[in-house]
Parts: sequence; structure tokens; C-alpha cells
Amino acid sequence: MIDLIMCPLSYGADKAGLEHGPTQLMGRYPELAGRIRFISIARRPENFSSSNLKFVNTIASTCSIVAEAISFSISEGHIPILLGGDHALAMGSVKGALDHYEDIAVLWVDAHADMNTHETTHSGNIHGMPLAALMGYGHSKLVDLHNKNRIMPSNVVLFGTRDVEEGENELIRKAGVKEFPYVEISEAGFDASVDRAIEYLKGRSKYLHLSIDLDSLDPEDIMGVSTPVAGGFKVGQLLSLIRRATSSFEITSIDIVEYNPLHDRGEITLDTMIMLVRTLEKLLAERYSV
Repeated sequence: MIDLIMCPLSYGADKAGLEHGPTQLMGRYPELAGRIRFISIARRPENFSSSNLKFVNTIASTCSIVAEAISFSISEGHIPILLGGDHALAMGSVKGALDHYEDIAVLWVDAHADMNTHETTHSGNIHGMPLAALMGYGHSKLVDLHNKNRIMPSNVVLFGTRDVEEGENELIRKAGVKEFPYVEISEAGFDASVDRAIEYLKGRSKYLHLSIDLDSLDPEDIMGVSTPVAGGFKVGQLLSLIRRATSSFEITSIDIVEYNPLHDRGEITLDTMIMLVRTLEKLLAERYSV
């Protein structure tokens, strides 16, 4: 069984709009409203004198609730799909999966590396920090939320990056994360790059958490995100990647994040997100009979 979970976290991006995701979704797809568990934001007092960890208490508390929901879903033998909301939510989803799978691999499909810490960030926006935190780099409020488990950097693939800061580049190199920048994927060919990424991760774990940021897609086609970057994948390419991933691994959990209705046009991004969900449900049902 697939569990759909949605959390409209916007504090990690510090951008208006992501909080309206559930309203837009229920308005356009009312048949899904009864299937989705909506997680509210756990607002906490903040210290606004510090600008390098914006809304850290609220984000950590919310992600802890997300982690519990993901962990419970997995304990029931289900596969959770988390809809967001900003990418800080992945700290919750991956931590929840780590309750059950210690050697999990992570395929992080994103225009950004999300490998900043409070010491390297320029913006202070925590949606740029989750992958680093999940590997143990960064502030303890993020690194140790829900549990003290970590993902191994060698079990991570960054796929499609095209806007990476210098501090992130240094940490990627230091940690030993495998990165497939978008420009290199374009040069080597998409299918060949997917093959390499899949084979790399298969050599490390049979379990996979798939984390999809919608800004990995070309903003010429999919504009309803908070931090668009020129270039990016076509929807058909992302679907191909999803098919390869679901056929190659035991899927533990999935994120589809950064849907921002305020930047959408004609609800194209929302329709794409739901199409991805339905494709995943079909593929997973065929493979696992869930």
C-alpha cells in the first residue's frame, strides 16, 4: 500500500507560496483529499538574532513529526510518498526511513546540492542544508532530529545539479558524495548517466530513498517552484529515471517537494506532481503488489 503524506512547510525556503500546496491540491484533485495525511507545521519560538539558521526550531519540530509518520508507514509495510513543501522535509522522511534501513542509498534529484551548513550558507535557508545534515554535517538541531542515525556519503548520488555554491562543492568533495551535474549529464547523455548512477548505488545498497525536487525540471516547462534554475530535465526524462529506480531497488520512501502554487501557471506543476505520484503508485503496485 502507498501512503500519501503532505506537509506544506515553507520556512526552509523562506518563500511564500509553498504553504498553499494542500489547498490547491484539494481544489483540483478532491478525490485525493481523503487519501492524503496532511501534517501541520509545528511552530516553535525562534531566535531571530541568528540569520544562518532561519526558523530552525519550527523546521526541526515539523521534520520530527514527518519522521514519525514516515517511520510508522514503513513499519506497517507501506511505502510513503511525501509531498511538499520545501526540501528541508527530507530530513524527516530520510530519518524516518533510517529507523528501518541502516544502509539506505539516496538518489537526490535536484538543481541544488542542498549541502550547505549553518557555517557555509549565504541565505540561512534550511532547505539548502538537508542532505548535509542527513550525513552528519551541520547544526545538531538538524543533524540529530528524531534520531542520531546518518546516511553514508558514499551511498548518495546527487543527480542533475546546476546551481551549487563553493562551500557545498567543498563538502561534496570532502564527504565523497557522487555527483552528476546537469552539464555532465547533458554531455554524456541522459540514459548513460542514469545507468551509471543506478549501477553506482546498486553496488552500495538494495534499498533506496528517492528524493525529487521539482526544480530539477526545466522551468520553461515546470515553473511552480520557489528557486528555479535555467536548464533541467524534461518530464519524460524524470519519468524514465523513476522507472529505472523503481525497477532496480527496494524503494523505502519517496519525496516530491518544492511545489509552489504562487509561481505555477495553469496548474501545470500541480498536474505534473500528481502525474508523478500516480506513475509511482502504478510502478510500485506492479512490482510489490502493495
